[in-house]
Amino acid sequence: MFRLCLALGVVHPDRLGDMMTSAEFSEWIAYYNLEPFGPQMDDLRAGTVAATVANVARSKASKALEAKDFFVSLQEGQHEQRMTVEETIQAFARATGSTVPDHIGKG
Repeated sequence: MFRLCLALGVVHPDRLGDMMTSAEFSEWIAYYNLEPFGPQMDDLRAGTVAATVANVARSKASKALEAKDFFVSLQEGQHEQRMTVEETIQAFARATGSTVPDHIGKG
């Protein structure tokens, strides 16, 4: 219910329950099943773009990348982990057969 609150601009599910009937809530569930929305879908869209760009630049010897390779939130059982910017850059470099300049990722 928190995702629906975010999508509708409602501060808490308790207030959402006061604003809609159970039939309306059921319609939202059905809609979400047809057209998923929220941060995880945003990650999927961005990951698809990132994978497309990386796959164009990757070496023929490396495996094709998928959206889940760029967002831990898309990997099953990995919701607690987050990659640092440096880890993301290193993963992209490995996938494309590139090297990362020494000054990247150093503060």
